[in-house]
Amino acid sequence: MEQELSMSDIKQNFAELGEYIRNIAQESERRSQEADKRSKEVDKKIKELGKQIGGLGDRFGSFTEGMAINSMEKILRRQFKADHVVARSKVYSKTDEILAEYDILAWCNGEHNNVVVVEVKSTLRQDYVIDFEKTLQEFKSLNPDMANKNLYGILAFVGNFDRKIEDICQKKGIYTATIHDEIFKLNASKNAFQPKNFNEK
Repeated sequence: MEQELSMSDIKQNFAELGEYIRNIAQESERRSQEADKRSKEVDKKIKELGKQIGGLGDRFGSFTEGMAINSMEKILRRQFKADHVVARSKVYSKTDEILAEYDILAWCNGEHNNVVVVEVKSTLRQDYVIDFEKTLQEFKSLNPDMANKNLYGILAFVGNFDRKIEDICQKKGIYTATIHDEIFKLNASKNAFQPKNFNEK
């Protein structure tokens, strides 16, 4: 025969159940807080690592561009008659947003009237070609004071490259340059290569 529970027994059972539920809730909250703390610590470490990797990329980019500018300056002055050569040239909007950045920008006035944009890469990839072509196509609208100049582009790279991608560059009328013994040389010896003036309509 089942024993009937008194009202005090029922209240005691409910009290114990309530205490049990509160303990579970407190433990769940504690674990949630610990998980949030660990998640924030992981996010912080990821951000720090990202900054370190970004800094390494910036240093490598600066090193690559540093290798380029001295020998490239000679090419720009000799072949394109440039009398202005600027590294890391930037175009800003009225709200100080960077609209474009050029690794090397060179130009000359008067008889020759050329402007040359140089992009320096550690290697040559097809997506770099696409991005650089877009940069050259947008140059005129971002630099209206140079719209009357002949605009040429040079993709310079210091690492290995695929001849097929170099051919794509040259078919688009973009110069390519490779480095030998710390000196850049334009790869434009092919008879079929015709540099494109990207400021022409």
